[in-house]
Amino acid sequence: MNFQGKILESWFLDESKGKQAQFPHGEDYGYKYCVMSDALHTWVHPEVEKGAMIKDGGLLTGHASHHVRTLQQRCGELLEGSSVNLSLLEIYILLVAAHIHDVGNVLGRKGHEVSAQKILELIGNGIVGQDKLVNQCAFQIAQAHKGNVLHILPSEDHVLGHPVKVLFLAALLKFADELAENYQRANNLMAALGELPPESELYHQYAQAVNTIKARPQSRDIIMMYNVDRLLMCKKFQKKDETITLLDEIHLRVLKTYAERVYCMKYLRPYINIDTIKVTIRIEENKQVVEEKGYELEESSIVQNESLTTMTLLWPDVALLTSELICPTP
Repeated sequence: MNFQGKILESWFLDESKGKQAQFPHGEDYGYKYCVMSDALHTWVHPEVEKGAMIKDGGLLTGHASHHVRTLQQRCGELLEGSSVNLSLLEIYILLVAAHIHDVGNVLGRKGHEVSAQKILELIGNGIVGQDKLVNQCAFQIAQAHKGNVLHILPSEDHVLGHPVKVLFLAALLKFADELAENYQRANNLMAALGELPPESELYHQYAQAVNTIKARPQSRDIIMMYNVDRLLMCKKFQKKDETITLLDEIHLRVLKTYAERVYCMKYLRPYINIDTIKVTIRIEENKQVVEEKGYELEESSIVQNESLTTMTLLWPDVALLTSELICPTP
């Protein structure tokens, strides 16, 4: 696909103008999307992290508007240049799925992918229910971003007479969500003030360490670049019932991205092909880069256990960069 240098949302809004005949009931889906998007950005996304805090405690990383926009952008980057032919309705459904995939967190982290249904009920299904089936399809795709449930989805379905590549769109959204980490997801003000809750600090420090995470389908790789202070990367943070250094958390996030790549590529190929993850870690002292290290995760066996031990066994280069070897002994 060719988005002419535009982000996916902008391309859709431009491309859908005057093309009501390509949508169910001949409706203006560009206008319909703007109304829904504006309502979600204004009334729902700003409340997600607050609701999660009320329900679960801690401080969730960013799940508001900027995360939705980043996710939509990552979807576009993966699609750019691919041979897949998605209809305007399929792009609409993908954009809506990106909007709703995390809104259920307002009711708590557990089961958030299912709780999104309640937000859709507030949005409504149109004056006579004409949007019900389209919204259901978007929810089905959004719900599949959590866990490994892609295999139970239909390869293709029909919505009001229009074919929809449900499985492909769900795999695309799931993989793009894994690539949608960035500095903006951290609560940078609370981090600067040293007021992050201990049970949440690791996740915000990780987001702050992200320089760039980007898919490059034309070169069939993903680049994952981090800038991290030497002392901070060796500091141990609370992670559920254990402690872990920020450096080792970076490695585990890379491994998780690899596992998602293996899983999602089964459903994205032959249209999208990613073979390699290229990792760069820039170590800073006094806010200056003093050392750069890196490794590549190329195609290997399926990861059954997302642990640092598994990672170092499959890719020995990673073993040279674990905190056990490069962090000073206290």
